[in-house]
Amino acid sequence: MTALIDEGRWTKFKEPGLALGVLLLAAFISQRLIVNYFETQVENGMKQRAAQIADGLINGMNMLMVTGKITAPENRELLVRKMADSKGVLELRIIRAKQVQDQFGPGLPSEQAADEFDRQAIETKAPVFPANESDEAQRQFRAVIPFIASTNFRGTNCLSCHHVKDGSVNGAASIVLDVTDDEARLALFKRWVWGGDFVLGMALLTMVIWRRAERKRGQLLHELESANEELKNFAYVVSHDLKAPLRAISSLADWISTDYADKFDDEGKEHMRLLVSRVHRMDSLIEGILLYSRVGRVKEGVIAVDLNRLLKDVIAMLAPPPNITITVDDALPTVMTEPTRIQQVFQNLLSNAIKYMDKPHGEIHIACAAEGHHWRFSVTDNGPGIRQQHFDKIFQLFQTLAPRDRVESSGVGLALVKKIVEMYGGHIWVESAVGHGSTFFFTLPRTAVTHIPDKGK
Repeated sequence: MTALIDEGRWTKFKEPGLALGVLLLAAFISQRLIVNYFETQVENGMKQRAAQIADGLINGMNMLMVTGKITAPENRELLVRKMADSKGVLELRIIRAKQVQDQFGPGLPSEQAADEFDRQAIETKAPVFPANESDEAQRQFRAVIPFIASTNFRGTNCLSCHHVKDGSVNGAASIVLDVTDDEARLALFKRWVWGGDFVLGMALLTMVIWRRAERKRGQLLHELESANEELKNFAYVVSHDLKAPLRAISSLADWISTDYADKFDDEGKEHMRLLVSRVHRMDSLIEGILLYSRVGRVKEGVIAVDLNRLLKDVIAMLAPPPNITITVDDALPTVMTEPTRIQQVFQNLLSNAIKYMDKPHGEIHIACAAEGHHWRFSVTDNGPGIRQQHFDKIFQLFQTLAPRDRVESSGVGLALVKKIVEMYGGHIWVESAVGHGSTFFFTLPRTAVTHIPDKGK
């Protein structure tokens, strides 16, 4: 069983997981290639800059040689010092090769080979680039560039006219450059690249999560459609297969109560009354469940509903007894809604106020006020009131406060009202004190509303 579950999970997530892994690997490889390319470009730039400095130095040495001033050490020192004043040059030295020493003498101590890199450049006739060095916080790049004799008297052609063989090494330039700024720019570039990879990775991860969420959403929608279809079938079964036997039982009970009334004693008559009452309660309960299940599932057309006119129809349909007066304090607005749903809200609230009225003269007031983006409606009565600990309970399905044998109730009405109000983005609550009546408040959005200025009763 565990293996099947693991296999199912792998099948579910392997495609987006593999895709994400491949994309992230490609992004990492691309990042390394880009960073390596720019590191190489920076290094090549430093090598080219060192070669340009060496080329300028040897050309200056050639000019000193042509003018006959090369033998004076102070002239060579001045040339090196001027060249070393260039921005970013930390150190600049001339290194004399053996043939130059043989012809012109060993020169200054600083013009001797100082380390193996100096000697390597002269012996191999190739530039030497030791590993970058660090002087505390200053990053350095060193290059040793050999001077190659040439007959064209250009570039590194030192002493070609003084019996030095063409292509021989006459010396070298040891150059140390400050690369702090270059490495700072490279580090900044790396951070941008890493940041870009992070953003790309997060974007790819978001896409994978979004795709999984879309799949889950599609699955949930499919399950919801199946559940709605099952609910429709259940409603059909309830409305036909359950209510039909109830109607038969009710008819049979009425027939027995009528035709055999003289055969029943008082206890028998009470039992028959309770039987008919239970059948009617069951029928009301089924009808309430059907109404509750249709809210949000069965849609009506949204139209402009004049609540003043609708309320008159609701009051006329309820036909309150003469001892109960229903009034509207202020004019009610016209709202865009489903007429049946808003009718059910007022009908249930007014029906409960009438049903539970315990005063000789009952008063029910309906009012409305604008509050921000909502209308706040209120239905106030002077009935028995509700204890505070029951404020939440009364909005739950099948919950009633009075015994059903005393007051017939399915316990669906207020739950139905709450579901309808919240479906429209509103809120419902109650304020009450025992013995002083109750006020039920609910809100509806003020969307496409036209105020009706007339007062009504």
